Amino acid sequence: MAKKSDVVKDGSKAHTSPVWLYFKVCEDNPVWADCLLCGVRMSRGGTAPNRCGTTNLRRHVLCSHNITLPTVKPGGKFEGSQRNLRKKQSKLKSSALNKSAGTTHKKTKPKVKKCSMPVPKLKLTKEPEESQAMEPEPVMCIKWNTYLNNMTSTLPDLLHDEQFVDVTLACEGRSLKCHKILLAACSPYFYDLLSGAACKHPIIMFKDYHFWELQALVAFMYSGEVNVPQSQLPRILRVAEALQIKG
Repeated sequence: MAKKSDVVKDGSKAHTSPVWLYFKVCEDNPVWADCLLCGVRMSRGGTAPNRCGTTNLRRHVLCSHNITLPTVKPGGKFEGSQRNLRKKQSKLKSSALNKSAGTTHKKTKPKVKKCSMPVPKLKLTKEPEESQAMEPEPVMCIKWNTYLNNMTSTLPDLLHDEQFVDVTLACEGRSLKCHKILLAACSPYFYDLLSGAACKHPIIMFKDYHFWELQALVAFMYSGEVNVPQSQLPRILRVAEALQIKG
């Protein structure tokens, strides 16, 4: 939850967080904001404008643009300017151009020095036939009899406690933190999507689904089963098919 000083105030009061140098509140839906650097639309993490924070926005600026924002003490005001934003935008564009431009270097052949020392001659010998006829050592199998039970009971606890989470699913202004490895193992869609993510903790936003649908399918992937109303079963199956969830 963001501090009071990070919350966007309505009316004529100015935004008190430096994150608003890089974001603009959407006019049609104030709980969303557009990044001024890359144009991506992000959720502000609340259901009403006066209950939103800037945690998601700060994380996007840090992970996607490598910009560390200063913190503002409660009651304080951040004195930012559009000049700083223009500098960051031009710096971001120049760094992208530098990375795309390839540099050519002349290849120099390594110099080989002749060795004056004589090379000793190796004498090949045959190994005794007894060693070749040795029987292979027996291999033992170590089996965890309660492995599946342990995994199916531990994974939902990690999801509930948000331990070791590294990806966030966002929908309808709400978010759900999960684990990349489990989503990738249960869905080729998530595998391909997360394989190309450069950010350590990406945020995946869904506009065509309801939050309860994502929540039910995540519970299914973590536990192997989930209870849903019979009337909602066809819709859940359509979303699961669209996200290529196995099972």
